[in-house]
Amino acid sequence: MGLREKLTLSRVTADISDALAYADRLSLCHNQFRPGIGPFGESQAIQIAVSRLKERHPNVYGSPQIKRTPDVLIPDDALSY
Repeated sequence: MGLREKLTLSRVTADISDALAYADRLSLCHNQFRPGIGPFGESQAIQIAVSRLKERHPNVYGSPQIKRTPDVLIPDDALSY
């Protein structure tokens, strides 16, 4: 893997926000609720967001891992979210 871009908290929050908005636009359905990300639990929403981060920004996030605490661990980075 090549050099990774420096991460900042504002970058991570913007990218996760974009990933969740993307997930909402996918119109996934959860049980009998209307389509959208709203009815999904936090762990499911985080899984969708991390998948999008890996897809859109592989040189920024590398191989993020979903954990219990923190929710997302970005290896080799000083920030955990």
